[in-house]
Amino acid sequence: MVTYLKDGEDFAPRHFSSAFGFTGSKPPVRRVRRAEGGSVGDEPPDMSGQYNTPLSPDEEARFQAWAASIGHAGDTREYDLRGAFKSGVTAGADGHFPDTYKKPNHPTFSSESQYSVPEAPGGTWSGGQNGEPWKFTPSEQNLRMRSPAQLQRYFREREPANQLDLPTSRVGSARGGRIR
Repeated sequence: MVTYLKDGEDFAPRHFSSAFGFTGSKPPVRRVRRAEGGSVGDEPPDMSGQYNTPLSPDEEARFQAWAASIGHAGDTREYDLRGAFKSGVTAGADGHFPDTYKKPNHPTFSSESQYSVPEAPGGTWSGGQNGEPWKFTPSEQNLRMRSPAQLQRYFREREPANQLDLPTSRVGSARGGRIR
């Protein structure tokens, strides 16, 4: 079941813990404004201050230099770039980093992310064999962060070689309704 945010409602899942970089029962939240038609506002929560692999001061200095050298300085909103740096992961030929460090607000946050948990699982990738395109099936978590229209736009603009497999049936109204 996916529940869309209601006008003025905060995104603050109750299952997150201090293991993901904050303390207390809820992470810092950002107001998300819903657009007419039932979609979540244009900006999912900024998770720049959450889901970041801790680094020593020396590692942080090296990380900052590395991130700047690859054109990703300050690019931690949707991806744990520090985790990629610390583990020695680099972007592939297509410029994409692996799903391992995608944060829950990334459009293609997947079950391959270390931050995918039963309470907020990522979507799933399938296909990619024998020249067939990769297909992404969003999870409830993905659909809490972005509307189907936003995911479709993302795939058109950023993942044109891959396919988006959206749920086919809607239950309830778009305004505060659910997708099953």
